[in-house]
Amino acid sequence: MVLTARSWVSLGALVGGTVVLAVAVLLQTTWAVGIGLVLSLLGEVLLQSDQELRGMLTRSGFNPRVRMLARLLVVFGALGPVVDRELRAAFVLGGLALVAAGWLTRFVMQRAFVRTPPLPLRNLGAELSFPKVFERFRRLRADGPLAAYAMEFPLGLMLVMASAGVISSSAAALGVAILVVIVILAVLALVVSTLRYLRREPTTKLVRRLRQEVERFAPEVVAYFSGPANVHYWINQWLPALNRLERNVLIVAREEGNARQIGDTDWPIVLARGTSDVEVAAVESVKVALYFGNSGRNVHMLRYPQIKHAFLNHGDSDKATSATPVSRVYDRVFVAGEAGIERYHSAGVHIPHERFAIVGRPQLDGLHVGPRPEADERPTVLYAPTFEGFFDDINYSSLAAMGRSMIERLLQHPLQPRIIFKPHPYTGRVNHSFRAAKQRVEQLLRDAGHPHILADRRPEVDLFGWFDEADVLLADISSVVSDFLYTERPYLLTNPRGVSPERFRRLFPNHLGAYLVDRDLQGFEESLVSALGDDPRAEHRSDMAIYMLGDHPEGPQRSFQTAIDALCDEAVAHRATIRSTFSFSG
Repeated sequence: MVLTARSWVSLGALVGGTVVLAVAVLLQTTWAVGIGLVLSLLGEVLLQSDQELRGMLTRSGFNPRVRMLARLLVVFGALGPVVDRELRAAFVLGGLALVAAGWLTRFVMQRAFVRTPPLPLRNLGAELSFPKVFERFRRLRADGPLAAYAMEFPLGLMLVMASAGVISSSAAALGVAILVVIVILAVLALVVSTLRYLRREPTTKLVRRLRQEVERFAPEVVAYFSGPANVHYWINQWLPALNRLERNVLIVAREEGNARQIGDTDWPIVLARGTSDVEVAAVESVKVALYFGNSGRNVHMLRYPQIKHAFLNHGDSDKATSATPVSRVYDRVFVAGEAGIERYHSAGVHIPHERFAIVGRPQLDGLHVGPRPEADERPTVLYAPTFEGFFDDINYSSLAAMGRSMIERLLQHPLQPRIIFKPHPYTGRVNHSFRAAKQRVEQLLRDAGHPHILADRRPEVDLFGWFDEADVLLADISSVVSDFLYTERPYLLTNPRGVSPERFRRLFPNHLGAYLVDRDLQGFEESLVSALGDDPRAEHRSDMAIYMLGDHPEGPQRSFQTAIDALCDEAVAHRATIRSTFSFSG
């Protein structure tokens, strides 16, 4: 994670406050406690607008409750011995009340969310009042516990003022009592309003109204999206193709965090968190459901036999995830080219040929093909390493093994290339060493300065936008390489495991169009010069492009549309053969 200037100020204030409070315990100084609390409060206030840093602290075990408890214990350790027994007791009871209030607030909000029906997030059900109420509770779920925990600061300052003689111990104890009463009343009001909210309008009625909205829209295609946190890129890379479909599309997202990061689209988006919530999308008009990853929650949509189910995947590459046996559950597997079908057969996953649809990569329509028209004497290298994977045997990333060395070589290369660093969005989520390797590369490029680019600092530009900036790609086994073939420009492919060229060629067919970069980097500089010069691999890449991406005279978007149309027609014919679904809905 790249920390912004604001992040550093927030982190500095939090750490500084902690250090000052620790000094206060050692020296038993009242003024140090006050300064530490003020610094900590400043850090917490700044932290509320920094989602990335908040997430990092929470993942590291320093959530708001832990931070609050730690500060209260330090304040008590520093000042408890110098105040009277009554104030100490009031302070302890006040701290326990704040912890209980924060926990109860979170518990109540979680229960409210369990009872919340599927929600129209965008482009659907504008007249429904329920989403507005939901937004209020969503903010309360995020901010309610924090507001309770924030009461630690006036609680601690009362102890500071009493120990410094600014106010009497009895006045401080009264202030603590008033504070606790206010917190209790606020939590009670929250509980009462939540119960009223849950009973105001029965959930079944809200679901019925939303289903009517969906039926009125009459979607023929459901884009079903489910996955772990921060995988919104799965569906976002398909949005351009979905936006151009000539049939109505309903996007159904299962996780709120991912749903709120779906990109620009005019298609309606529904958040369906619960298993039964998916029913809102299974209306009569739906013929086809599309899937972008093999999430376990896909089964909640796959259970509908009247719908034809198609697997798009979120990339097309020589990774093992592009040839998983799980794909057998789908009626159709969309692949970019013949290579996609061959992967399954090579892996022993035997799916009948007619269950595949070759659609190319419709999201690549519009990319510039051939040498960059803006190319100058200083070439541009796009380094786009892949994710380290969830299992070691499918870790294709070069980032930890050779990323820094390659960047150092590029920075010293006689061609003086401009470097764009675009790591996979999930880098470092599984293996922290990859996060550290990413930070090392970023630091190298920051030190080198202009004209090098850290793509993470330009979130408005997607991967395909960076393709149009690159003269040559440096990447790992991933769909990035397959997609870059579309541009007809050269690419260098890494071999971070150091396997033999013969085995590498057998495992990964797209090696044939690449300049291979071994772990020891022998010949790395010469390969870059060759790729940007006479480019002897160009003819191989032309053949590989057809093999990997297919041949689409009218463009891959038309192939995609044709495949969807054919599957819709198949769904209509299939539905006519269903005699019973053995359920009351069918």
